[in-house]
Amino acid sequence: MSKELVGIIAKALTMRGIDHAFGVTGSGSSLSLIGQLQDRGVVYHPVAHEGAAAMMAGACCREGKVRAVAIGIKGPGFANFFPGILSNTYENRPCMTISEAYGHKVPQWKKHKRLDHKAVVNTVLKDFYQFDGNPSTLEELLFNAEQEIPGPVHVDLCSEPAPQREKILRVKIPDDASPRIDEIIKLVRKSNNPAVILGSMVARLMRNVIWDIGVPVLTTAAAKGCIDETGVYAGGIFTGEVKELSPEQWILSKADLIVAFGLRNTEVVLPRCLDAPLVIVDALEAVGNIHDGFDPMGVYRVCNPGDVAEIINAELSRKQWGEDLLRERRAGIENELLGEAFMPANVFRCLEEALGTKATLVLDTGLFCTIGETVWRARTPKGFCGSSNGRFMGTSIPTAIGIAAAGNANPVICVAGDGGIRPYLPEIRLAVEEKMTVLFVLMSDGAYGTVAQSIRTGGINCSPFTIGMPSWRRAVEGMGCPAIEVSHILELENAIKEWSNSSGPLFIEMFFDPEAYIHSTIKIR
Repeated sequence: MSKELVGIIAKALTMRGIDHAFGVTGSGSSLSLIGQLQDRGVVYHPVAHEGAAAMMAGACCREGKVRAVAIGIKGPGFANFFPGILSNTYENRPCMTISEAYGHKVPQWKKHKRLDHKAVVNTVLKDFYQFDGNPSTLEELLFNAEQEIPGPVHVDLCSEPAPQREKILRVKIPDDASPRIDEIIKLVRKSNNPAVILGSMVARLMRNVIWDIGVPVLTTAAAKGCIDETGVYAGGIFTGEVKELSPEQWILSKADLIVAFGLRNTEVVLPRCLDAPLVIVDALEAVGNIHDGFDPMGVYRVCNPGDVAEIINAELSRKQWGEDLLRERRAGIENELLGEAFMPANVFRCLEEALGTKATLVLDTGLFCTIGETVWRARTPKGFCGSSNGRFMGTSIPTAIGIAAAGNANPVICVAGDGGIRPYLPEIRLAVEEKMTVLFVLMSDGAYGTVAQSIRTGGINCSPFTIGMPSWRRAVEGMGCPAIEVSHILELENAIKEWSNSSGPLFIEMFFDPEAYIHSTIKIR
Protein backbone atom coordinates (compact mmCIF):
# COMPACT_ATOMS: atom_id res chain seq x y z
CA MET A 1 0.00 0.00 0.00
CA SER A 2 1.29 3.45 -0.90
CA LYS A 3 2.41 5.98 1.68
CA GLU A 4 -0.37 8.31 0.49
CA LEU A 5 -3.10 5.76 1.15
CA VAL A 6 -1.62 5.01 4.57
CA GLY A 7 -1.68 8.74 5.27
CA ILE A 8 -5.38 8.89 4.44
CA ILE A 9 -6.27 6.16 6.90
CA ALA A 10 -4.00 7.65 9.59
CA LYS A 11 -5.67 11.03 9.22
CA ALA A 12 -9.16 9.52 9.24
CA LEU A 13 -8.46 7.52 12.39
CA THR A 14 -7.04 10.44 14.34
CA MET A 15 -9.87 12.73 13.27
CA ARG A 16 -12.26 10.06 14.57
CA GLY A 17 -10.62 10.18 18.02
CA ILE A 18 -8.25 7.21 17.94
CA ASP A 19 -5.54 7.98 20.51
CA HIS A 20 -3.90 4.61 21.20
CA ALA A 21 -2.54 1.79 19.05
CA PHE A 22 -1.20 -1.61 20.08
CA GLY A 23 0.58 -4.07 17.87
CA VAL A 24 3.44 -6.06 16.41
CA THR A 25 4.73 -4.29 13.34
CA GLY A 26 6.08 -5.63 10.11
CA SER A 27 8.31 -3.75 7.68
CA GLY A 28 5.60 -2.72 5.24
CA SER A 29 2.39 -0.71 5.47
CA SER A 30 1.86 -1.58 9.14
CA LEU A 31 5.13 0.15 10.05
CA SER A 32 4.22 3.12 7.87
CA LEU A 33 0.80 3.38 9.54
CA ILE A 34 2.28 3.22 13.03
CA GLY A 35 4.75 5.98 12.15
CA GLN A 36 2.10 8.25 10.68
CA LEU A 37 -0.22 7.68 13.65
CA GLN A 38 2.62 8.59 16.02
CA ASP A 39 3.28 11.74 14.00
CA ARG A 40 -0.33 12.68 14.63
CA GLY A 41 -0.08 12.17 18.39
CA VAL A 42 -1.37 8.60 18.73
CA VAL A 43 0.45 6.65 21.44
CA TYR A 44 1.79 3.34 20.12
CA HIS A 45 2.37 0.42 22.50
CA PRO A 46 4.57 -2.42 21.17
CA VAL A 47 3.24 -5.70 22.55
CA ALA A 48 4.50 -9.27 22.57
CA HIS A 49 1.54 -10.94 20.84
CA GLU A 50 -1.13 -9.72 18.43
CA GLY A 51 -3.91 -11.42 20.42
CA ALA A 52 -2.96 -9.33 23.43
CA ALA A 53 -2.86 -6.22 21.23
CA ALA A 54 -6.50 -6.78 20.19
CA MET A 55 -7.54 -7.31 23.83
CA MET A 56 -5.70 -4.19 24.97
CA ALA A 57 -7.31 -2.10 22.24
CA GLY A 58 -10.68 -3.65 23.11
CA ALA A 59 -10.23 -2.64 26.75
CA CYS A 60 -9.80 0.97 25.60
CA CYS A 61 -13.13 0.65 23.75
CA ARG A 62 -15.14 -1.02 26.53
CA GLU A 63 -17.47 1.98 26.93
CA GLY A 64 -18.72 1.43 23.38
CA LYS A 65 -16.61 3.95 21.44
CA VAL A 66 -13.64 3.12 19.21
CA ARG A 67 -10.67 4.79 20.86
CA ALA A 68 -7.88 2.38 19.92
CA VAL A 69 -6.69 0.07 17.17
CA ALA A 70 -4.50 -3.04 17.01
CA ILE A 71 -2.02 -3.30 14.15
CA GLY A 72 -0.26 -6.35 12.70
CA ILE A 73 1.02 -8.08 9.61
CA LYS A 74 -0.65 -10.44 7.16
CA GLY A 75 -1.07 -14.19 7.49
CA PRO A 76 0.30 -15.54 10.81
CA GLY A 77 0.23 -12.08 12.39
CA PHE A 78 -3.40 -11.67 11.45
CA ALA A 79 -4.19 -15.18 12.71
CA ASN A 80 -2.68 -14.23 16.08
CA PHE A 81 -5.30 -11.47 16.34
CA PHE A 82 -8.08 -14.05 16.47
CA PRO A 83 -8.22 -14.71 20.26
CA GLY A 84 -8.42 -10.98 20.89
CA ILE A 85 -11.05 -10.44 18.20
CA LEU A 86 -13.11 -13.28 19.64
CA SER A 87 -12.82 -11.87 23.15
CA ASN A 88 -13.93 -8.43 21.91
CA THR A 89 -16.89 -10.07 20.19
CA TYR A 90 -17.94 -11.81 23.39
CA GLU A 91 -17.59 -8.62 25.45
CA ASN A 92 -19.19 -6.27 22.87
CA ARG A 93 -16.09 -4.11 22.47
CA PRO A 94 -15.93 -2.20 19.16
CA CYS A 95 -12.20 -2.55 18.63
CA MET A 96 -10.64 -2.15 15.19
CA THR A 97 -7.82 -4.43 14.04
CA ILE A 98 -5.69 -3.46 11.05
CA SER A 99 -3.29 -5.69 9.16
CA GLU A 100 -1.23 -5.80 6.02
CA ALA A 101 -2.85 -7.92 3.32
CA TYR A 102 -2.59 -9.03 -0.28
CA GLY A 103 -4.82 -7.39 -2.85
CA HIS A 104 -7.50 -9.48 -4.53
CA LYS A 105 -5.58 -9.50 -7.84
CA VAL A 106 -2.45 -11.08 -6.38
CA PRO A 107 -2.35 -14.72 -7.57
CA GLN A 108 -2.25 -17.38 -4.91
CA TRP A 109 1.17 -18.63 -5.95
CA LYS A 110 2.68 -15.22 -5.15
CA LYS A 111 1.30 -15.16 -1.60
CA HIS A 112 4.04 -16.50 0.65
CA LYS A 113 1.75 -16.07 3.67
CA ARG A 114 -1.38 -17.72 2.38
CA LEU A 115 -4.44 -16.88 4.44
CA ASP A 116 -7.88 -15.65 3.52
CA HIS A 117 -8.36 -13.08 6.29
CA LYS A 118 -12.07 -12.64 5.81
CA ALA A 119 -12.77 -16.37 5.74
CA VAL A 120 -10.96 -16.78 9.06
CA VAL A 121 -12.97 -14.20 10.99
CA ASN A 122 -16.29 -13.71 9.20
CA THR A 123 -18.18 -15.63 11.89
CA VAL A 124 -17.04 -13.33 14.73
CA LEU A 125 -16.38 -9.93 13.15
CA LYS A 126 -19.07 -7.31 12.92
CA ASP A 127 -17.65 -5.79 9.73
CA PHE A 128 -14.66 -6.21 7.38
CA TYR A 129 -13.12 -3.72 4.99
CA GLN A 130 -10.29 -3.66 2.46
CA PHE A 131 -9.25 -0.01 2.54
CA ASP A 132 -9.94 1.71 -0.78
CA GLY A 133 -8.69 5.18 0.04
CA ASN A 134 -12.16 6.55 0.81
CA PRO A 135 -12.38 8.01 4.34
CA SER A 136 -16.19 7.85 4.30
CA THR A 137 -16.07 4.08 3.93
CA LEU A 138 -13.80 3.90 6.97
CA GLU A 139 -16.21 6.11 8.88
CA GLU A 140 -19.04 3.74 7.97
CA LEU A 141 -17.01 0.84 9.36
CA LEU A 142 -16.39 2.65 12.65
CA PHE A 143 -20.04 3.63 12.86
CA ASN A 144 -21.09 -0.01 12.41
CA ALA A 145 -18.64 -1.09 15.11
CA GLU A 146 -20.22 1.21 17.69
CA GLN A 147 -23.88 0.51 16.93
CA GLU A 148 -25.71 -1.72 19.37
CA ILE A 149 -24.61 -4.47 19.76
CA PRO A 150 -21.01 -3.09 19.54
CA GLY A 151 -18.37 -5.42 18.19
CA PRO A 152 -14.95 -5.66 16.51
CA VAL A 153 -14.20 -4.71 12.92
CA HIS A 154 -11.16 -5.25 10.71
CA VAL A 155 -9.33 -3.34 7.98
CA ASP A 156 -7.00 -4.96 5.44
CA LEU A 157 -4.26 -2.70 4.11
CA CYS A 158 -3.76 -3.74 0.49
CA SER A 159 -2.97 -1.88 -2.73
CA GLU A 160 -5.83 -3.46 -4.68
CA PRO A 161 -8.97 -3.88 -2.58
CA ALA A 162 -11.86 -5.97 -3.76
CA PRO A 163 -14.19 -4.00 -6.08
CA GLN A 164 -17.21 -4.50 -3.80
CA ARG A 165 -17.32 -4.49 -0.02
CA GLU A 166 -19.42 -7.14 1.67
CA LYS A 167 -20.69 -6.16 5.09
CA ILE A 168 -20.67 -8.59 7.98
CA LEU A 169 -23.28 -7.34 10.43
CA ARG A 170 -24.17 -9.51 13.42
CA VAL A 171 -27.46 -7.80 14.24
CA LYS A 172 -29.54 -5.46 12.11
CA ILE A 173 -31.52 -2.83 13.99
CA PRO A 174 -35.12 -2.70 12.74
CA ASP A 175 -36.39 0.65 11.54
CA ASP A 176 -40.10 0.27 12.21
CA ALA A 177 -40.23 -0.85 15.84
CA SER A 178 -42.48 1.24 18.07
CA PRO A 179 -42.48 0.89 21.86
CA ARG A 180 -45.62 0.42 23.94
CA ILE A 181 -44.29 1.75 27.22
CA ASP A 182 -47.78 2.27 28.62
CA GLU A 183 -48.09 -1.51 28.84
CA ILE A 184 -45.05 -1.68 31.12
CA ILE A 185 -46.33 1.18 33.26
CA LYS A 186 -49.63 -0.68 33.78
CA LEU A 187 -47.77 -3.83 34.83
CA VAL A 188 -45.62 -1.88 37.29
CA ARG A 189 -48.66 -0.23 38.85
CA LYS A 190 -50.33 -3.61 39.35
CA SER A 191 -47.25 -5.18 40.93
CA ASN A 192 -46.33 -5.23 44.60
CA ASN A 193 -42.76 -6.52 44.41
CA PRO A 194 -41.15 -5.47 41.12
CA ALA A 195 -37.44 -6.07 40.53
CA VAL A 196 -35.03 -4.78 37.90
CA ILE A 197 -32.24 -6.47 35.93
CA LEU A 198 -29.64 -4.42 34.04
CA GLY A 199 -27.57 -5.61 31.09
CA SER A 200 -24.39 -4.05 29.74
CA MET A 201 -26.37 -1.87 27.33
CA VAL A 202 -27.08 0.30 30.36
CA ALA A 203 -23.38 1.15 30.76
CA ARG A 204 -23.14 2.20 27.11
CA LEU A 205 -26.44 3.96 26.42
CA MET A 206 -27.96 4.84 29.80
CA ARG A 207 -25.08 6.21 31.87
CA ASN A 208 -27.04 9.06 33.44
CA VAL A 209 -29.95 6.99 34.76
CA ILE A 210 -30.17 6.70 38.56
CA TRP A 211 -31.09 3.20 39.75
CA ASP A 212 -31.51 3.78 43.50
CA ILE A 213 -35.28 3.47 43.15
CA GLY A 214 -36.43 1.55 46.25
CA VAL A 215 -36.70 -1.91 44.68
CA PRO A 216 -34.03 -4.59 44.16
CA VAL A 217 -31.80 -3.94 41.15
CA LEU A 218 -29.65 -6.79 39.82
CA THR A 219 -27.11 -6.69 37.00
CA THR A 220 -25.47 -9.15 34.69
CA ALA A 221 -21.74 -9.53 35.31
CA ALA A 222 -21.08 -7.42 32.21
CA ALA A 223 -23.19 -4.62 33.72
CA LYS A 224 -21.55 -4.75 37.15
CA GLY A 225 -21.33 -1.25 38.62
CA CYS A 226 -24.32 0.15 36.70
CA ILE A 227 -25.89 0.42 40.15
CA ASP A 228 -23.64 1.43 43.04
CA GLU A 229 -23.13 -1.95 44.69
CA THR A 230 -22.59 -0.37 48.10
CA GLY A 231 -26.19 0.85 47.98
CA VAL A 232 -29.10 -0.64 49.92
CA TYR A 233 -31.00 -1.95 46.88
CA ALA A 234 -28.10 -3.43 44.92
CA GLY A 235 -29.16 -7.04 44.42
CA GLY A 236 -26.00 -8.65 43.08
CA ILE A 237 -25.14 -10.54 39.90
CA PHE A 238 -27.83 -12.28 37.86
CA THR A 239 -26.46 -15.39 36.11
CA GLY A 240 -29.50 -17.61 35.61
CA GLU A 241 -28.11 -20.22 37.99
CA VAL A 242 -30.11 -20.84 41.15
CA LYS A 243 -27.98 -21.63 44.17
CA GLU A 244 -28.50 -21.26 47.90
CA LEU A 245 -27.10 -17.70 48.10
CA SER A 246 -27.78 -16.51 44.54
CA PRO A 247 -29.99 -13.46 43.89
CA GLU A 248 -32.33 -15.70 41.90
CA GLN A 249 -33.09 -17.67 45.06
CA TRP A 250 -33.36 -14.76 47.48
CA ILE A 251 -34.80 -11.93 45.44
CA LEU A 252 -36.23 -12.86 42.05
CA SER A 253 -38.22 -15.75 43.54
CA LYS A 254 -40.05 -13.15 45.69
CA ALA A 255 -40.72 -10.70 42.84
CA ASP A 256 -44.06 -10.53 41.04
CA LEU A 257 -42.70 -8.55 38.05
CA ILE A 258 -39.24 -8.21 36.55
CA VAL A 259 -38.36 -5.26 34.32
CA ALA A 260 -35.07 -5.78 32.46
CA PHE A 261 -33.08 -3.25 30.50
CA GLY A 262 -30.79 -4.75 27.85
CA LEU A 263 -31.02 -8.28 29.24
CA ARG A 264 -29.59 -10.64 26.62
CA ASN A 265 -28.84 -14.32 26.68
CA THR A 266 -25.19 -13.67 25.79
CA GLU A 267 -24.65 -12.12 29.23
CA VAL A 268 -25.80 -14.93 31.51
CA VAL A 269 -24.55 -18.41 32.24
CA LEU A 270 -27.95 -20.05 31.91
CA PRO A 271 -30.82 -18.24 30.16
CA ARG A 272 -34.05 -19.53 31.67
CA CYS A 273 -37.67 -18.69 32.22
CA LEU A 274 -37.99 -16.70 35.46
CA ASP A 275 -40.61 -17.25 38.16
CA ALA A 276 -42.20 -13.81 37.67
CA PRO A 277 -43.47 -12.16 34.46
CA LEU A 278 -40.55 -10.57 32.58
CA VAL A 279 -40.55 -7.57 30.25
CA ILE A 280 -37.38 -6.48 28.44
CA VAL A 281 -36.59 -2.96 27.26
CA ASP A 282 -33.83 -2.94 24.67
CA ALA A 283 -32.30 -0.83 21.94
CA LEU A 284 -32.73 -3.93 19.78
CA GLU A 285 -35.89 -5.83 19.02
CA ALA A 286 -36.02 -9.62 19.42
CA VAL A 287 -33.65 -10.25 16.52
CA GLY A 288 -30.58 -12.43 16.45
CA ASN A 289 -32.16 -14.65 19.12
CA ILE A 290 -30.64 -12.43 21.81
CA HIS A 291 -33.67 -12.75 24.11
CA ASP A 292 -34.31 -16.45 23.61
CA GLY A 293 -34.40 -18.61 26.72
CA PHE A 294 -36.00 -16.03 29.04
CA ASP A 295 -39.53 -16.40 27.62
CA PRO A 296 -40.37 -12.70 28.22
CA MET A 297 -43.98 -11.60 28.00
CA GLY A 298 -42.77 -8.67 25.92
CA VAL A 299 -39.66 -7.13 24.35
CA TYR A 300 -39.87 -3.38 23.81
CA ARG A 301 -37.42 -1.83 21.40
CA VAL A 302 -36.76 1.87 22.06
CA CYS A 303 -34.50 4.39 20.40
CA ASN A 304 -34.01 6.36 23.61
CA PRO A 305 -33.65 3.76 26.40
CA GLY A 306 -32.41 6.31 28.93
CA ASP A 307 -35.51 8.48 28.63
CA VAL A 308 -37.76 5.42 28.77
CA ALA A 309 -35.99 4.17 31.88
CA GLU A 310 -36.62 7.48 33.63
CA ILE A 311 -40.35 7.14 32.94
CA ILE A 312 -40.49 3.54 34.16
CA ASN A 313 -38.31 4.29 37.18
CA ALA A 314 -40.68 7.04 38.25
CA GLU A 315 -43.33 4.33 38.64
CA LEU A 316 -40.98 1.78 40.17
CA SER A 317 -39.89 4.29 42.81
CA ARG A 318 -43.44 4.33 44.15
CA LYS A 319 -42.82 0.76 45.31
CA GLN A 320 -40.71 -0.03 48.37
CA TRP A 321 -39.67 -3.59 49.12
CA GLY A 322 -36.72 -5.95 49.44
CA GLU A 323 -34.42 -4.02 51.77
CA ASP A 324 -34.57 -6.67 54.51
CA LEU A 325 -34.16 -9.50 52.00
CA LEU A 326 -31.11 -7.87 50.48
CA ARG A 327 -29.55 -7.19 53.87
CA GLU A 328 -30.11 -10.82 54.89
CA ARG A 329 -28.62 -12.12 51.65
CA ARG A 330 -25.50 -9.97 52.04
CA ALA A 331 -25.07 -11.22 55.59
CA GLY A 332 -25.37 -14.80 54.36
CA ILE A 333 -22.66 -14.24 51.75
CA GLU A 334 -20.31 -12.65 54.25
CA ASN A 335 -20.86 -15.48 56.72
CA GLU A 336 -20.18 -18.01 53.98
CA LEU A 337 -17.15 -16.38 52.39
CA LEU A 338 -15.53 -13.91 54.76
CA GLY A 339 -14.18 -16.16 57.47
CA GLU A 340 -10.84 -15.92 59.19
CA ALA A 341 -8.99 -18.12 56.70
CA PHE A 342 -6.76 -16.56 54.06
CA MET A 343 -8.98 -17.10 51.00
CA PRO A 344 -9.96 -15.13 47.86
CA ALA A 345 -13.00 -13.45 49.44
CA ASN A 346 -10.88 -11.89 52.19
CA VAL A 347 -8.35 -10.79 49.60
CA PHE A 348 -10.99 -9.07 47.47
CA ARG A 349 -12.45 -7.33 50.49
CA CYS A 350 -8.97 -6.17 51.54
CA LEU A 351 -8.30 -4.84 48.02
CA GLU A 352 -11.65 -3.07 47.98
CA GLU A 353 -11.15 -1.44 51.36
CA ALA A 354 -7.67 -0.27 50.41
CA LEU A 355 -8.29 0.78 46.78
CA GLY A 356 -11.93 0.15 45.87
CA THR A 357 -13.25 3.70 45.75
CA LYS A 358 -10.84 4.55 42.96
CA ALA A 359 -9.54 1.27 41.49
CA THR A 360 -10.68 -0.80 38.53
CA LEU A 361 -10.83 -4.54 39.20
CA VAL A 362 -10.03 -6.71 36.17
CA LEU A 363 -10.81 -10.41 36.52
CA ASP A 364 -9.76 -13.41 34.53
CA THR A 365 -11.98 -16.49 34.75
CA GLY A 366 -12.04 -19.20 37.41
CA LEU A 367 -13.52 -19.86 40.84
CA PHE A 368 -11.91 -16.68 42.17
CA CYS A 369 -13.82 -14.80 39.44
CA THR A 370 -17.14 -16.01 40.87
CA ILE A 371 -16.03 -14.86 44.30
CA GLY A 372 -14.72 -11.54 43.01
CA GLU A 373 -17.95 -10.76 41.15
CA THR A 374 -19.85 -11.49 44.37
CA VAL A 375 -17.65 -9.76 46.96
CA TRP A 376 -16.21 -6.77 45.07
CA ARG A 377 -18.61 -3.81 45.22
CA ALA A 378 -18.23 -1.64 42.14
CA ARG A 379 -19.45 1.93 42.44
CA THR A 380 -19.61 2.55 38.68
CA PRO A 381 -19.10 0.49 35.51
CA LYS A 382 -15.52 1.81 35.39
CA GLY A 383 -14.83 0.02 38.67
CA PHE A 384 -15.01 -3.46 37.16
CA CYS A 385 -14.02 -5.23 33.95
CA GLY A 386 -13.86 -8.92 33.20
CA SER A 387 -14.41 -11.61 30.62
CA SER A 388 -17.98 -11.51 31.85
CA ASN A 389 -19.63 -12.97 28.74
CA GLY A 390 -16.90 -15.09 27.19
CA ARG A 391 -15.30 -16.42 30.39
CA PHE A 392 -12.16 -16.38 28.28
CA MET A 393 -9.09 -17.62 30.17
CA GLY A 394 -6.04 -15.41 29.83
CA THR A 395 -7.67 -12.06 29.06
CA SER A 396 -7.05 -10.27 32.35
CA ILE A 397 -3.42 -9.25 31.83
CA PRO A 398 -3.93 -7.67 28.37
CA THR A 399 -7.22 -6.11 29.47
CA ALA A 400 -5.70 -4.55 32.58
CA ILE A 401 -2.77 -3.18 30.59
CA GLY A 402 -5.14 -1.77 27.98
CA ILE A 403 -7.18 0.02 30.64
CA ALA A 404 -4.03 1.41 32.25
CA ALA A 405 -2.52 2.44 28.91
CA ALA A 406 -5.66 4.32 27.90
CA GLY A 407 -4.93 7.01 30.44
CA ASN A 408 -6.74 5.48 33.39
CA ALA A 409 -5.56 7.67 36.26
CA ASN A 410 -6.68 5.20 38.92
CA PRO A 411 -5.00 1.95 39.95
CA VAL A 412 -5.86 -1.20 38.03
CA ILE A 413 -6.05 -4.51 39.90
CA CYS A 414 -5.52 -7.50 37.64
CA VAL A 415 -6.43 -10.90 39.12
CA ALA A 416 -5.59 -14.18 37.36
CA GLY A 417 -5.46 -17.82 38.34
CA ASP A 418 -3.13 -20.68 37.49
CA GLY A 419 -4.53 -20.98 33.97
CA GLY A 420 -5.11 -17.32 33.15
CA ILE A 421 -1.63 -16.17 34.16
CA ARG A 422 0.06 -18.19 31.44
CA PRO A 423 -1.01 -17.06 27.93
CA TYR A 424 0.06 -13.41 28.03
CA LEU A 425 2.47 -13.19 30.97
CA PRO A 426 5.21 -11.47 28.85
CA GLU A 427 2.93 -8.45 28.40
CA ILE A 428 3.77 -7.48 31.99
CA ARG A 429 7.02 -6.18 30.52
CA LEU A 430 5.03 -3.44 28.73
CA ALA A 431 3.52 -2.38 32.06
CA VAL A 432 7.05 -2.16 33.47
CA GLU A 433 8.39 -0.15 30.54
CA GLU A 434 5.52 2.33 30.65
CA LYS A 435 5.38 2.44 34.48
CA MET A 436 1.69 1.56 34.59
CA THR A 437 -0.13 1.56 37.91
CA VAL A 438 -1.22 -2.07 37.72
CA LEU A 439 -1.33 -4.49 40.64
CA PHE A 440 -1.03 -8.01 39.23
CA VAL A 441 -2.43 -10.67 41.58
CA LEU A 442 -2.01 -14.41 41.10
CA MET A 443 -4.52 -16.49 43.05
CA SER A 444 -3.28 -20.07 42.99
CA ASP A 445 -4.57 -23.37 44.31
CA GLY A 446 -2.01 -25.35 42.32
CA ALA A 447 -4.62 -26.57 39.84
CA TYR A 448 -7.33 -25.50 37.43
CA GLY A 449 -9.86 -25.05 40.21
CA THR A 450 -13.04 -25.10 38.12
CA VAL A 451 -11.96 -28.36 36.50
CA ALA A 452 -11.01 -29.89 39.83
CA GLN A 453 -14.38 -28.80 41.25
CA SER A 454 -16.25 -30.62 38.49
CA ILE A 455 -14.52 -33.95 39.27
CA ARG A 456 -16.83 -35.58 41.80
CA THR A 457 -15.94 -39.24 41.28
CA GLY A 458 -12.77 -41.16 42.06
CA GLY A 459 -10.47 -42.84 39.61
CA ILE A 460 -9.72 -39.69 37.61
CA ASN A 461 -6.12 -38.87 36.74
CA CYS A 462 -5.50 -35.42 38.24
CA SER A 463 -2.39 -34.56 36.19
CA PRO A 464 -4.28 -32.73 33.37
CA PHE A 465 -5.48 -30.04 35.78
CA THR A 466 -2.66 -30.01 38.35
CA ILE A 467 0.05 -27.34 38.22
CA GLY A 468 3.49 -28.66 39.12
CA MET A 469 5.22 -25.27 39.56
CA PRO A 470 2.53 -22.64 40.28
CA SER A 471 4.86 -19.77 41.23
CA TRP A 472 5.68 -17.11 38.62
CA ARG A 473 7.41 -14.66 40.95
CA ARG A 474 10.94 -15.22 39.68
CA ALA A 475 9.87 -15.00 36.05
CA VAL A 476 8.07 -11.71 36.68
CA GLU A 477 11.06 -10.32 38.57
CA GLY A 478 13.17 -11.20 35.52
CA MET A 479 10.99 -8.83 33.49
CA GLY A 480 11.81 -6.00 35.88
CA CYS A 481 8.55 -6.07 37.85
CA PRO A 482 8.78 -6.20 41.66
CA ALA A 483 7.18 -9.43 42.86
CA ILE A 484 6.32 -10.83 46.28
CA GLU A 485 4.40 -13.67 47.88
CA VAL A 486 1.88 -13.06 50.67
CA SER A 487 0.15 -15.59 52.89
CA HIS A 488 -1.76 -13.36 55.31
CA ILE A 489 -4.09 -10.37 55.06
CA LEU A 490 -1.72 -8.19 57.10
CA GLU A 491 1.06 -8.93 54.63
CA LEU A 492 -1.28 -7.98 51.77
CA GLU A 493 -2.32 -4.74 53.47
CA ASN A 494 1.30 -3.74 53.98
CA ALA A 495 2.19 -4.60 50.37
CA ILE A 496 -0.71 -2.52 49.02
CA LYS A 497 0.21 0.43 51.21
CA GLU A 498 3.85 0.33 50.10
CA TRP A 499 2.89 -0.05 46.42
CA SER A 500 0.43 2.85 46.61
CA ASN A 501 3.29 5.17 47.47
CA SER A 502 5.43 4.04 44.52
CA SER A 503 5.18 4.06 40.71
CA GLY A 504 4.89 1.23 38.27
CA PRO A 505 3.41 -2.27 38.58
CA LEU A 506 3.66 -4.84 41.35
CA PHE A 507 3.11 -8.61 41.16
CA ILE A 508 1.68 -10.42 44.21
CA GLU A 509 1.16 -14.15 44.30
CA MET A 510 -0.77 -16.07 46.93
CA PHE A 511 -1.52 -19.75 47.43
CA PHE A 512 -4.71 -21.18 48.91
CA ASP A 513 -5.65 -24.51 50.40
CA PRO A 514 -6.87 -26.52 47.36
CA GLU A 515 -9.69 -28.33 49.14
CA ALA A 516 -11.12 -25.20 50.74
CA TYR A 517 -10.75 -23.32 47.46
CA ILE A 518 -12.65 -25.95 45.46
CA HIS A 519 -15.66 -25.76 47.80
CA SER A 520 -15.70 -21.97 48.20
CA THR A 521 -18.35 -21.20 45.55
CA ILE A 522 -20.76 -24.12 45.93
CA LYS A 523 -23.56 -22.02 47.47
CA ILE A 524 -23.10 -19.09 45.07
CA ARG A 525 -22.88 -20.41 41.54
